[in-house]
Amino acid sequence: MKNTLHTRITSDAELLRALPERVNEIFPDSEFEASKPSEAGSWPDLILNLTANARTRRFAVEAKADPRPSDILRLRDEAKRTGTPPLFATVHLSENLRRLCKDSGVSCIDLNGQAWISRPGLLIDRTGTSTAYHFARPKIAPFSSKSQRLARLLLARGESTWSQTALCCETGLSIGLVSRLLNRYEKEGWVEGKRADWHLVNRDGLLDAWASDDDWESRTTIRQYTFLDGDLNAVADRIARGAAESKFDLA
Repeated sequence: MKNTLHTRITSDAELLRALPERVNEIFPDSEFEASKPSEAGSWPDLILNLTANARTRRFAVEAKADPRPSDILRLRDEAKRTGTPPLFATVHLSENLRRLCKDSGVSCIDLNGQAWISRPGLLIDRTGTSTAYHFARPKIAPFSSKSQRLARLLLARGESTWSQTALCCETGLSIGLVSRLLNRYEKEGWVEGKRADWHLVNRDGLLDAWASDDDWESRTTIRQYTFLDGDLNAVADRIARGAAESKFDLA
C-alpha cells in the first residue's frame, strides 16, 4: 500500500482519484471507465468493470466522501429506474451505512478494503478494522456536556417533530450548533428531516452511541456513608437540610 498510515480525504473529487488504485489492489484486472451523463444528470460518477471469479460484471459507481443514508436510498431508486447495478463507494463504511446498503440491495465498497457486492452468481463480503483512510470531517462532540441537551430532548420526546428554531428554544443551544449537530445526527442515521420537520428515526442507535461515548468514572464521584442513627427518615431529613445549607452537620 503506497499511502501513508492515515490518509485524509476531504472531497468527492479526492475520493474518485483514490478509488481506482484501491479497487485494483482488492480486485486485480478490474477496470474503470468514464461514464456518460444520464438524462437525469451526471449519475453515475464512474463505470466499474469488476473482475472476480473469472467473470467481469459491470457496475455504475457513485462516490460520496461524506455520505448520508439518503444517498444510498436515492441510488437504489436510480438503479431501479435505469436497470444498472449500482456500487456505492465511500471513504469508510460505518456499520449503519453497510447495513443499509445490504438491506437496500446496493453493493458498496470503501477505501479501507471493506466491500459488500452482490450480483447473480457473486457475493463478496469483506470486513475489516483498517482506518488508514478517513474523511476529514470538521470535529464536533455530539455528546459533550452542552451538546447532549439535543440528544436528551430527542430521546425524551421521540414522537415529536421539530423545527430548528424550536430545538434551539428547548435546549438553549445556538442555531449554529443545533444545525451542526443535526447534520451529524442525519449522517449517522439517527434523525431525518429538513429545517422544520426534524424527527428521531433510530432511537437505539442514538442511545447506544451516547452510552458508548460516556465516561462515567470521569464525571462522577461515589461516596459511601455509615450512620449510627437507625431512623432512616431522620437521616434523610438531616441530609436534605445539610444540602440546603451547603454543608453537613452529622454529629
